[in-house]
Amino acid sequence: MNIIATFLLALASLAPQASDEPSCETHGESGLDGQAFEGTIRAKGPFGLFAVKGVLSFESGAMAWRVGAGEQDLYPACYTTTPLGAGVAFTSNMRGRQGDKVAWSGRYEDGKLEGVEAVWQRQPGDFVHDLLLPDLVTLRFKAHAGN
Repeated sequence: MNIIATFLLALASLAPQASDEPSCETHGESGLDGQAFEGTIRAKGPFGLFAVKGVLSFESGAMAWRVGAGEQDLYPACYTTTPLGAGVAFTSNMRGRQGDKVAWSGRYEDGKLEGVEAVWQRQPGDFVHDLLLPDLVTLRFKAHAGN
């Protein structure tokens, strides 16, 4: 398996389970709650040759990143918003089943997401990933047109 395929498999496993929804404060006033954005996520730098499709969603104060069906490795997490111009800035700190952490940040304005990044702090312990990936991987999410 080549480096890119290995990275994409690792990235695809970073998505939450609906049954693991946390209890969070809602952010209805931001307009973000109840929104879902189909798009792609891609690593910055040499691992960014390929993108993974998924859905970034905001519901009842929780943010989730979903890739495909089946058991996922990244739990949904509460998100916070801060007024920013005519929109809001948002952040969320998700954790993975293997102890990984993913810190999300971005902006939401006029029904669109902008500048969405996820910093994946990997947990050592997987020989292939430890050999091929740095401990911190920065990813960028881009919503598909019409989202």
